[in-house]
Amino acid sequence: DLDQLVALAAERGAVVRMIGDSAQLGAVDAGGALGMLAREIDAPELVEVVRFHDPAEAAASLGVRAGENAALEFYRARGRMVGGTDDELLVRLLDDHLADTRSGLSSVMLAPTNDQVHHLNVAAQAIHHADTDTGHGPSAALSDTARAYVGDTIVSRRNRAELRAVGVNGARFSVQNGDLWTVTGIGEDGILAVTGNRHGAHTVLPAWY
Repeated sequence: DLDQLVALAAERGAVVRMIGDSAQLGAVDAGGALGMLAREIDAPELVEVVRFHDPAEAAASLGVRAGENAALEFYRARGRMVGGTDDELLVRLLDDHLADTRSGLSSVMLAPTNDQVHHLNVAAQAIHHADTDTGHGPSAALSDTARAYVGDTIVSRRNRAELRAVGVNGARFSVQNGDLWTVTGIGEDGILAVTGNRHGAHTVLPAWY
């Protein structure tokens, strides 16, 4: 596939620039071309980590990237690794999330399976509703069978350029994967009126989305 793509680009006077991380896991498919090229040719490579201010943090991230077990000690020594059973860790995760949000912090929970994500979301939602006396009135089904109520925070999971949110100054934003929204209204047939937490723009998410 890559050979055909490069040949087609050359025929049309274009150039293919392949940019990526050869250590990153690829898709479940026949692949590995980027890693092969990085090993076989004199490919330019970024060497300075600019994401972290702490040099030790940067070095640890490179160690993890290279699969070095010793790099994990950096995170263990700073209390960032917690052990336990699945159930124990899920409870700990939920408790820490609730403590953050009750303190006014923005807090995101991550879990390895969709089923665990669903259960964490439903549990957190129920407790948030109990804390704020919300969760009443009409609701709409979400993609994972959970239901959204006015006041809930939801996340959009698919980029849709045709769905536009409009801000107070007329600025327009497309609905993007990973955007957080606050539900401001529930319409007929599962339509959601939402306001973007990032940009404050308003839009309506149709039920099919």
